[in-house]
Amino acid sequence: MLFRDLDGKRVLVWGLGREGRAALGLLGDPQRCAPTSVNTVDDGARELAAGGRTLIDLAGVDVVIKSPGVSKYRPDLVDFVARGGVVTGLTAMVLAEREGLRTVGVTGTKGKSTTASLTAHLLEAAGIPVELAGNIGRPAVEILDSPEAWVVLECSSYQSADVTVSPEIGIFTSIYEEHLDWHGSFEQYVDDKLWLFASSDVVFVNGEQSALADIAQRIRRRQIVLDDDALLPLDGLRLQGVHNRRNANLALHAAAMVAGDIHPAFAHALTTFEPLEHRLHTLGWYGAMMVVDDVLATAPEAVMHALDVFADRPVTLLVGGYDREIDYRTFGTSLSLRPTVRVIAMGPAGRRVADEIERAGSQRPLTVDTLPEAVDAVDPSEQGVLLLSPGATSYGEFADYRARSAAFRELLEQRGMTQP
Repeated sequence: MLFRDLDGKRVLVWGLGREGRAALGLLGDPQRCAPTSVNTVDDGARELAAGGRTLIDLAGVDVVIKSPGVSKYRPDLVDFVARGGVVTGLTAMVLAEREGLRTVGVTGTKGKSTTASLTAHLLEAAGIPVELAGNIGRPAVEILDSPEAWVVLECSSYQSADVTVSPEIGIFTSIYEEHLDWHGSFEQYVDDKLWLFASSDVVFVNGEQSALADIAQRIRRRQIVLDDDALLPLDGLRLQGVHNRRNANLALHAAAMVAGDIHPAFAHALTTFEPLEHRLHTLGWYGAMMVVDDVLATAPEAVMHALDVFADRPVTLLVGGYDREIDYRTFGTSLSLRPTVRVIAMGPAGRRVADEIERAGSQRPLTVDTLPEAVDAVDPSEQGVLLLSPGATSYGEFADYRARSAAFRELLEQRGMTQP
């Protein structure tokens, strides 16, 4: 759907977060579109696919522009579409406006923010006009006035599910169980991720994850990228972990495609890229422990990647949060096989992880209800790493990952954490 397709339509903006507010600004610009009416609804920070929410009356609405967190599989939206209504999102509309051209779309369960940011960093270093937007925190509508620039769009599964036009170039970083409450099943989650690349010219896929390589066989124009396919040495990279080297490799391939070759500026740009916050980010020292914020590791596999980074030292791991009903059996077994990892399990998801650790034959870890209780249980005289890598989202106790991260930092600072 193009913005001019909203002319004469009754539009509902559902969700008033960043994208919802950006949508309202666009709908108020007569140079972009002229809907006959614009209304809003915002019934919470998190919208689930089924249950627990009041259904919305969509009578008298032609088009719903929804925030990413609003599931298209809600019964009221499914019924609305069946009656001829249109449901879309800003990212989908921006891709349609650009016809997917001069756009790099990045998705994956984990790694997409780092990969998208590094891709934009490489292009900027090469002197190529570029804009970074999407799930990274900048609504895609903000790049509408940059038609000549390349755009790197970080796309969540929520945003990918809405697109009707694919980005010219794609990057697929990883695939794990995530957001099953929104998509309804892992199979639908995979389908929605793949939908982003339905008509892309080329999609660079992390071939070192076998499950992703198998799934990517469904992508028409894929290029499987292996560790041996590195275009440049990655020794100077400031990102930690094998998984991040693979993200960098994917970013290099996409940037080289845009630039037409391996630009001479790429090598230095790799060494100047700063790791993003909330991803293996060192906050300071709490007693003898190095404090690391990895709050965006909301999938079990991402937690295991983080533990691999610190495999040479003891780790106190704070894990848990909102329960999305994903399968924690393999996660629990893997944690039970790490004798140097002390687990403190938090909240509903933490209790399920603790159950699986115990079921695997290990002693049940300490289980608490909240993050403050977990921090209280930390012994700062222990050597090693205090790692907040939750393997679950923050909803319930916190509004979002930023609030959980800020609370973690504040709790440690109150207890005497020193700067790194």
